[in-house]
Amino acid sequence: MEEIIAKAVKIHRDNPALEDPEIYKLLVADGVDANIAARLVDFLPFAYMRVMYADSEITFADTYRRTDENGNLLEAVKFASDPIWSELIAYAQSEIRKGIKKQDLFAVVYGNSELNAVMVCLKKGDKLSGSSFSPPIFIHPKVDAEGFKRLIASQREKYKRNKKKWWQFWR
Repeated sequence: MEEIIAKAVKIHRDNPALEDPEIYKLLVADGVDANIAARLVDFLPFAYMRVMYADSEITFADTYRRTDENGNLLEAVKFASDPIWSELIAYAQSEIRKGIKKQDLFAVVYGNSELNAVMVCLKKGDKLSGSSFSPPIFIHPKVDAEGFKRLIASQREKYKRNKKKWWQFWR
C-alpha cells in the first residue's frame, strides 16, 4: 500500500492544481484499483491536514459524510473504519519525521476544504486555537447541479438554526 500512497502523493505534488477526477484518472491509469484510487483521492488531503496540524489546538472531525447520487446526506462514518486511513496517517507522519519541506506537504492538501477554512480564518485575523471542524462531505460524482444546490441550502439552514458562522459550514 505504501507504494500506491507514494504514487498518489507524487501526483498531488507534481500537479497541485489538478481536480479530484483527474487525480483519480491518473491513479487508475497507473494501475491502482478504482476503489482504492477513489478513497485515496478523498482521504489523502484530509489525512495530511490532520498530521500537519496535529500539534495545533484545532480539532478535526474523526468522521466524514457522503451523499447519495441524489444529493441526500448519508450517515457519518469514522475515517478510522477504513484500513487505508491509518496507512495514510502513517505515511504522512513518516514524511514529517524525514523532514519533508512544508511546500511539499501543502502540495498534497492544496484545495482541501479544511485548509481553505484555515486560510480564510487566518486572513481575517481569527484565532484558530479551539476551532473545530465539522465532518467533511464527499459529494457523489452523479450529483447534478440541482442536487448540490439542495444540499448546500439544507446545510446553510442547519447552521443558521445553530447560529454558527458561515465558515463553520465549510470546515
